[in-house]
Amino acid sequence: RWKYLDKPREEFLSSNPVVQNEFAKLPEWPAARDLLFEAVRRDWKILVFGDFDCDGVCSVTLMLDLLTALRVHPDRLDWFIPYRNVHGYGVTPEALRLCLGLPATADCEEKQKKFEAGPPPKPGKPQLVIVVDCGTNSMKWLNSEHFPEMTGDRALVIDHHQPHDMTGRT
Repeated sequence: RWKYLDKPREEFLSSNPVVQNEFAKLPEWPAARDLLFEAVRRDWKILVFGDFDCDGVCSVTLMLDLLTALRVHPDRLDWFIPYRNVHGYGVTPEALRLCLGLPATADCEEKQKKFEAGPPPKPGKPQLVIVVDCGTNSMKWLNSEHFPEMTGDRALVIDHHQPHDMTGRT
């Protein structure tokens, strides 16, 4: 998008840029907003699942800050950042098994021994999984029958990556 601008550096630093991405204009925004507010109102357990890289860690932190500002109780809030070399990229069954405290497969358990364990997961299945900075290209798995078995049936994907395939529900 920057290639159409005469001065991309000035545009990037501008307090009033020509290029603006308004999330409120996204077609799924009202449903996503309503789901998030329902989770807060009903005191659902929420899991924030992010990616391993810099923008993933920042995304998890920002989402936790938002949920804390919305007064989600810390006991109802959990987060997870997978190890890419162990769990793969994006939302994978192995990563979810680990963050939900379910037994890992033998292959993943062997890889996991190389890393220090993170904080133990909080007990109980989340009623909402918020996936940040990944998930767009995990839709096939998120739409499978295995995801709801592990987590319930609610996921909110917030991602800036371009989808490879968006078949199935969103």
